[in-house]
Amino acid sequence: MQKLNFTKFEKFAQVVADLEQIKLPKTNHEPLTMIHDSSHVVGINRENARVWLQAKWLIDAGFAHGTIYSVDYGAGKMIIEPSIKGRKVAGKIERPIIDLNSKKVTKAIAGASTVRVIATQNKIVISA
Repeated sequence: MQKLNFTKFEKFAQVVADLEQIKLPKTNHEPLTMIHDSSHVVGINRENARVWLQAKWLIDAGFAHGTIYSVDYGAGKMIIEPSIKGRKVAGKIERPIIDLNSKKVTKAIAGASTVRVIATQNKIVISA
C-alpha cells in the first residue's frame, strides 16, 4: 500500500471540504433588543417586598395575559422567563400584570427601595 503524503495546504483543503458537507442547524443569533428599562419603586404588602409590573411592554417582551412564567431568585436580582410550570401573567389582555410579593422577593432585593427592570424578548431581569 502506498503511503499518502499530503502538504499542509492539501490537509487544510480536505478539512474545509469535509466541513462543508456537514449540515449545521440554523441558529437565531439576532442581537437582543431591549424592550423596557426603568426604575420601579418597591412596595410592601403583607410585610414582604412587592414588585408590581403592569404595562403593555410586557406583551412586547413575551409576557401576555395568561403566559406561564417562572422566577429565578438570586442575590440582588430576580430573572423572569416563560416556563411550562409556574405562575400565570394576570391582568387583562390589553394590560398584563406580574405581581411579585413573597419572602423570596424580600430576600432577593434585600431592603432596596427601588429596583431596575430590564426586559428583552422572553426575559425580565429585576435588580436591586
